[in-house]
Amino acid sequence: MIVAWVLYFLLVLTFLVIGYVMYRHADELGHDTVDTETVADQTSHPEDPIKDRVIELIAANQAKEAIDIIEEMQAEEGRHDLDPYWAQAQSMVVSQGRQRPADQLQALVAEGRFKAAMDMYDSYVDDGHSLKPQRPIP
Repeated sequence: MIVAWVLYFLLVLTFLVIGYVMYRHADELGHDTVDTETVADQTSHPEDPIKDRVIELIAANQAKEAIDIIEEMQAEEGRHDLDPYWAQAQSMVVSQGRQRPADQLQALVAEGRFKAAMDMYDSYVDDGHSLKPQRPIP
């Protein structure tokens, strides 16, 4: 009788474990559970062109322009929802400032900002420095 009770307990426990595993991995098994939901993208601001512009500037490595826009919005409208983007842009400016001048020059050329690249090169050469590539190609 004790063996039958233990076997019954193990049978129930096995079904519970199988049910739990199937519930947790229902998507992988191709089953839909009752509480499966589709989450739609919703924002607190349906359309915020300023925030979209700041995100675009940060993605394009134009952190200084993004900081200017964010600080202007904070001064005029008191918006503090852009603070995380300000911190991200500020860290980008710091990391860009730590780059070698050759890397900064290469980044400016890659972005297509040739006038800024030439100005930087001229000021760097005027200071008595020279820019040499890390791996020159003969």
